[in-house]
Amino acid sequence: DFSLWSRDQVKFCKLPEGVAHKMYAGGRGIGASIRPYVLRLAGIPHKQVFDRLTKEYLLEFWEDPELACTESVLFIPAYHFGDTGFTVSCSSAAATMSYDGANQTLLFRHE
Repeated sequence: DFSLWSRDQVKFCKLPEGVAHKMYAGGRGIGASIRPYVLRLAGIPHKQVFDRLTKEYLLEFWEDPELACTESVLFIPAYHFGDTGFTVSCSSAAATMSYDGANQTLLFRHE
């Protein structure tokens, strides 16, 4: 059985430290299946990697000046980063970011 959720696992579900939300109860392998990812990218993707053990997410992309859109949106799951938070490094000096905790999204505005 390769299901991601099972009713018989609800009461035996061991959540990672700091994850108390019952919506994950019954989940199987959710640490590997819930991961950060790009929802919308104002550029050309080059590389995207997530290491669930170190909780390091790497996104590399090239800005495309021909695109009318200047906003990128990333899903940053509270499952992995909820209590510990996260740090963002950006090579573009002309960028602003804001995090929406309710939607678990990071809005990245390219100037």
